[in-house]
Amino acid sequence: MRKVQYIKTPAGDDLAVLPRADLEALILIAENAEDAAIINEALAALESGAEEPIPHAFATRLIAGEKPVRVFREWRGLTQPALAKASGLSQSHLSLIESGRRSPGRKAIARLAEALGVSAEDLV
Repeated sequence: MRKVQYIKTPAGDDLAVLPRADLEALILIAENAEDAAIINEALAALESGAEEPIPHAFATRLIAGEKPVRVFREWRGLTQPALAKASGLSQSHLSLIESGRRSPGRKAIARLAEALGVSAEDLV
């Protein structure tokens, strides 16, 4: 780092003035530390079993915009009739949700999440 200049404002505040490159380097260090903390938190959740890793093929489908209910159902190895029964929804309702022709309400999402063993946030 280069030389930092300290100044006092008329209001009595102490300020530090440093070159822009040094400021940007400090910001990068802080952002990297924040990213590392997020990664460490995610790894800890995986190691403790609080989170379950999604296989690459299924994660790719989610990233591509495929309907989460269908992706998670297929990941769990369930048929539409089996998931419909487990969630208490009709198969036709589930089919409409999976095709995107119908948006599930909060109750339907909660029931599907419970049946699939995922969080409701995973399905929206």
